[in-house]
Amino acid sequence: MRLFKVQYEIQLIWYDMTLYTAIKTTEDIVLATIILILISPIMLIVAIGIKASSPGPIFYRQTRVTLHNKEFEMLKFRSMPTNTEQNGVCWGGSKSKTNTKFGQFIRATSLDELPQFLNVLKGNMSIVGPRPERDIFIHKFSQEIPNYMDKHMV
Repeated sequence: MRLFKVQYEIQLIWYDMTLYTAIKTTEDIVLATIILILISPIMLIVAIGIKASSPGPIFYRQTRVTLHNKEFEMLKFRSMPTNTEQNGVCWGGSKSKTNTKFGQFIRATSLDELPQFLNVLKGNMSIVGPRPERDIFIHKFSQEIPNYMDKHMV
């Protein structure tokens, strides 16, 4: 009888998590779609500003790690010159990093983050939850911070 109860409880937990995941995914897709429609004129202006102010791509892509160590490319508007990380990536210090003039503006106003709603729409990120970290820092943080990987389970 105890085994049946445990199996039943596991099924309820699985059902709750599946239902929760379905609702959260639906919410993310609906909200990201609405937000992208509303901010598309702003994104167009930012894209034009990036192209007009510096050579190179409009988007900056970073490999990030999310739930179950799944890697994806997170999109941001490019605020730095294209060769900024040629000598490697360093943690933090965003104020000391070289930004273009227009890049300083979009970073100060967080407009560089707007393309992340495309990642939400693709299912790589969620609107609510922990921000996925860069792959190169995951190993370092998991060694130095106890239970660090638990944050990816939210």
